[in-house]
Amino acid sequence: MKNKLSSHHYDLEKDIRYTLFNRFLLVVIFLAGIIMLVNLYNKRPVINVITSIVIMLFCAVWLILSKRLELYSIARISFMAVMTFLYIPFGYWTSPGSYSAMMYITLFSIIFLSFTAVNSWEYCFPVFVCIEAVLMLHTEIWFPDHYYVYTDPAYRIFDLSVNFTIVSVAVILIIHYVMKQYSAHSKDLYLASITDSLTGLYNRRYFTEFIHAEYNRATRTGQHFSMILLLDMVAMSS
Repeated sequence: MKNKLSSHHYDLEKDIRYTLFNRFLLVVIFLAGIIMLVNLYNKRPVINVITSIVIMLFCAVWLILSKRLELYSIARISFMAVMTFLYIPFGYWTSPGSYSAMMYITLFSIIFLSFTAVNSWEYCFPVFVCIEAVLMLHTEIWFPDHYYVYTDPAYRIFDLSVNFTIVSVAVILIIHYVMKQYSAHSKDLYLASITDSLTGLYNRRYFTEFIHAEYNRATRTGQHFSMILLLDMVAMSS
């Protein structure tokens, strides 16, 4: 009964993972559009352009579904499944492999899938991506003629540098956002624990913590510590 009551009053829009998921989809749509234009400009294989378009469409659908809170779980689980079992292996197979930015994207996917997971069993998605990454690296040995580099070394290094920078910045921003939200949530919980919910006044817990802090400060600095306690006594008549 307690779990059902807690889940009923749970505000999904205040969940860090919910906001992070929606913002990530917007970023992916934007980046996929840029990658599509870059692939067209550099005359990359058609499959790379089509992949970017498909990613934009899928992310748009997931974004629309997640805006309806009752469909958020469906959007999140389907996103994790498609990223793990379709996009990562397909993207690696249709790229120059380790000569491309797919390993950076794979590492970023592992990090983001871990943040997106809500239930314990959902961590199987980032774990499976880790296994996929090792297998994909070995495919370059098993199928050496499949992976070919279709750009000159100078451009490839520039391309990898840009993608590495983008992924690194994305990881830093995710961690910064999560820690910022965690800090704000911790402050809200602490404030709720030391104030009365009706009047907003400090409660006994705050008074006790304040007295201990002042006593410790006085002891540490060698100062005197004194306290005047004022009591409002109300006469009780029989």
